[in-house]
Amino acid sequence: DTTHLKEVVAALPFKLTDGQRRASWQIIQDLALNYPMYRLLYGEVGSGKTAVAALVAAAVTKQKRQVIWLNPTVILASQQAATLRTLFEPLGLKIAEVSANAKDDHTVADLIVGTHALLGPKIEFKNLGLIIVDEQHRFGVEQRQAILARYPTTHLLMMSATPIPRSLAQSVFGYLDITYLLDKPLHQK
Repeated sequence: DTTHLKEVVAALPFKLTDGQRRASWQIIQDLALNYPMYRLLYGEVGSGKTAVAALVAAAVTKQKRQVIWLNPTVILASQQAATLRTLFEPLGLKIAEVSANAKDDHTVADLIVGTHALLGPKIEFKNLGLIIVDEQHRFGVEQRQAILARYPTTHLLMMSATPIPRSLAQSVFGYLDITYLLDKPLHQK
């Protein structure tokens, strides 16, 4: 829904870089394929990976599918949830946080941000469409595989500034597509 995406982009408190636009569009096109996307979004710290993933998440939630966003620590999950609430709650999206410190009702949320707590067998999602793994090198292969086994038709977007050799090898052999985010946003005062 390009109209919806334009509305989301217009509501952002910053201007996207050309790289962020290209990366977002490449990933969103993958979501329309008849098979699950497995993609690594690679970019330096500060290149805007979070903005790209947020746009992709908005596209998925527009299709009435839930998104989970995994963070390696409680602090990062809390910061991420606060940022996404600021960006998306004015647009009508419901954000929940699930971690050791927060147990929002994830069953009614569009986008659920959390830690490893989201991987627990007792947590169920309705119509899960996308799993975003922030700092993918800090999550084990078995952890990612466990949730993908429970939701085999779900798209996977992993993000990293320092991808592990295994992820790079998977991209070489075609098991994992890679999107490079090469430019950085201009810092505004």
